[in-house]
Order: sequence, then C-alpha cells, then structure tokens
Amino acid sequence: WFSELADQGRLDKPAGPDADVLETFVSQHGLDSALRRFRNREMMRIVWRELNRRASLEQSLSDLSVLADLCLQAATRHHGSHLISRYGQPRNEEGEAQELVIIAMGKMGGRDLNLSSDIDIVFTFPEQGQCDGSRRLANEQFFTRLARSIVKSLSEITEDGFCFREETRLRPFGESGPLVCSFGAMEQYYQREGRDWERYALVKARPVAGNIDAGNELLSRLTPFVYRRYIDFGAVEALHDMYASLRSDSARHDRAMDIKRGPGGIREIEFLVQTFQLLRGGREHSLQTNSLRDALEAVESLSLLTTEVTRTLWRDYEFLRRLENAIQALHDQQTHSLPQGQDLERVARATGFERVDELLSSLDATRTSVLDQIEA
Repeated sequence: WFSELADQGRLDKPAGPDADVLETFVSQHGLDSALRRFRNREMMRIVWRELNRRASLEQSLSDLSVLADLCLQAATRHHGSHLISRYGQPRNEEGEAQELVIIAMGKMGGRDLNLSSDIDIVFTFPEQGQCDGSRRLANEQFFTRLARSIVKSLSEITEDGFCFREETRLRPFGESGPLVCSFGAMEQYYQREGRDWERYALVKARPVAGNIDAGNELLSRLTPFVYRRYIDFGAVEALHDMYASLRSDSARHDRAMDIKRGPGGIREIEFLVQTFQLLRGGREHSLQTNSLRDALEAVESLSLLTTEVTRTLWRDYEFLRRLENAIQALHDQQTHSLPQGQDLERVARATGFERVDELLSSLDATRTSVLDQIEA
C-alpha cells in the first residue's frame, strides 16, 4: 500500500480519499472487508503526511472526515439496494420515494474528525409510509434494519480490523429512543423536549449520507431551535451550567494528562467558540457554521474577540489537535491522554520535539494560554 501511495504521488500532495477507489475495493473484496482495507490504507497516507508535516492540520482533519463520509455512503448505498430488492422502495402516503438520511454531529459534522474518533451520527427519514414490495414493510422498520446493517458493517471487528466506531446516542431520547425516526418526529421532539445541550450538539450537524438534500432541508427546519433570535436568561444560565460542569470535569485528578478534557484543553476552546454561536447566531448568520475555524473567523470579524485573541486560540487549538493526532497514531486507540515511557518519547518526536520535557513545557504553556483567553 505504501509503495502504491508513493508511486501515485499521494504521499506528497493533497489528494484525498476517492469514492471510485472504494467501489473498486468493494467489487474485489466485498463490502465489509473493502471498508476496512480502504480505511486502513487511507489512514496510512493521512498519518504519514500528518507526522511528516506534508499536510496542514485542516487537510488532515478534512481527509479523515471525507474518509468517514465515503465509508458511510458506501455502506448506505449497498445495504439500501439489498433491502430494496427484498422489500421494495419505501414510499410516503402520496407514493413518493423515501430515503434514509444520516446526520453527522460532533467532529465529523464539523469536518474535523481525529485519527481514532467515534463518529456521532443520527439516522432519520422524511415521511412515514410503507415499502412498495409484496411484504409491505413500514418505512420505519425498513430504515431501522438499514441503520443496523450500516452500524454493523462499519463497527464490527473482523480479521481486517474495524472501520469506524459509531455513536448514536445523540438521537432524540438517546438510547431509550428509536434508532431511526421521521423528520416530523424529530421536529416535534426538539420543539417539546429539546434541551440546551442538544442545541450545542446541533451546531456541528451536517448531512453526510443518504439523501443529502433532504438532510439539509431538515437542518433548515431545526435552525430556529439551534440559533434563537432572542436569547432569554434561562439559555444563558444553561450555558453557564454547562461550562461549570465542563470545568468541574476537567479538574478531576485523572484529567491531568488529558489534552481534550483536561484544563485548558481542546474541549474548552470548542466550548468558547460555540457559546458565541449559540448566543449570537440567531442574528448573525456568519456564525451559523459547523466549522470551528469559520466560526472563529466570524467571531473576529464581528469584533466579539480581538484578532490577537482569535489567532492565539487557533494556534493553541492547532497545537493540541496535532498532539492529539500523534497520541492516537501510536496504537489507533481512542485516547486523549499522554502516554508514558517510550511511547511518550515517540509522541514528542512526532510533534517536533527532541525531548519529552520540551513537549511538556510547550503543553503547559498552551494550556495556560487557553485558560487565560477564556477567563479574560
């Protein structure tokens, strides 16, 4: 694989994952094996370019997100075709074809996925009805079977490893709710039951597989819930409580070496930026973006923070995210904590430091800088 990537010039240039290559893998190896082989080969390229500084941070995070998008799209397409051949096409009461929509949340939604992250996704579909095959399966049952097949294809560990771990608890009612629900049910839920942390989660929402146009239509309907034109005292208090909870969690003893959840970590930068989005996004449309970089630029252009502060925040964020990538590149594990021993030496070298103490000094300065910017 490495030789092929080198011969193609893909180790030296920003040529991201290709859907046609994935389809070729599927025809050669079958869906589940192809997803894992494609993912592992692309991970090799992304990690090599990241650790050798052949790619910017944004290129690495974007490539990882595109990789997850393509794998989800392939699984949706292939399992969807199989189920349609058995049960027919799902349709609404007027006979219009219905398709699954997969909404990405969190870092996948923001196109800044890390090297070993869960992908947060929500399954939905436009309207109730039933399939037009002889077995007359209800739409919700059809899409539930499809969603389960997709999750299994991506997350199950096989002899080829796994593709992506999927997290579906951000759906309406969480684990106690149905795996898949209609647009109408989602709108009703957010109108009646939606909580402030769910507004926070939806800031990064992005349709990534299935019917993308329908997904954008759904998110447009949910915009008034996410970005309120008028913010009341209760919403401000909710954000204050969320931040207090975040700081309390970061103060835990086991968070000391956690560069995401620990003090002055990645999560605190993200929370600061998204707070501006939630408080001002209803009136300032430039803040209605799932990209943290774009949101930070909007915060600067609106003079909500000075240029010096926003550039310092991005510099600190970039340092922490590159360090996170180096930590996760070691063993392809979902961890945000600095390792020990020789692994810590490897992380230091991978992030451009000759000695561990240099890395730890720079990390301490970065965390202090983040806390200074937030508390200011």
